[in-house]
Amino acid sequence: MIPLVCIVGWSRAGKTSLIERLLPVLKGRGVRVAAVKHHPHGDGDQEGKDTERLWRAGAERVFLLGREEMRVRGRGISLQEIRERFVKGVDLVIAEGFKGERCPKIEVFRRGVGEGPLVEREKGIIAVVSKEPLSARVPVFHPEEVERIADFIQEHILKGRPRRGVELSVDGEAVPLNPFVEGLFYRTLEAMVTSLKGCEAPKEVILRWQKV
Repeated sequence: MIPLVCIVGWSRAGKTSLIERLLPVLKGRGVRVAAVKHHPHGDGDQEGKDTERLWRAGAERVFLLGREEMRVRGRGISLQEIRERFVKGVDLVIAEGFKGERCPKIEVFRRGVGEGPLVEREKGIIAVVSKEPLSARVPVFHPEEVERIADFIQEHILKGRPRRGVELSVDGEAVPLNPFVEGLFYRTLEAMVTSLKGCEAPKEVILRWQKV
């Protein structure tokens, strides 16, 4: 099952901004992310709104779950159902909101917004992002520490960076690849090969290139 983490917090705490900054960092490391936005009080989305921001930031898929969107046979669809039924071809799902879901959560806390840190009352919160110095039972990151937050997600949610299985050898010598180049090779080859007839779901691809 695709790993899932929820970014939770009071309204206007900065949840969308954090995800917007995390997406390009994770994408640069070769992590493909689907974003799910909880929108319980409205039935639409407009240019420039949160889902547009997440799409432009680098999400492979963006889902909006509201009162009317993503409903199945007259009932609301859950975050878990979205992940199991609709999300394919990514390494990670980052959801905004859904503090009631039973999954790992990272809280974004902002002083003066809401009724105090959720980490003090909610279960499942594994880290807090805040400009305020907090004493919490979990790691606390500053919003500017995006690289460290990405490290934390990879270590605790992905259990290390996604394994792509991409190896490069030039003239018989193995060439080490950083996460960005490895992810770039993987996505490019995957897109090219799966577009070929009969190669829709390959398990291994061997490409040999020789200068003539």
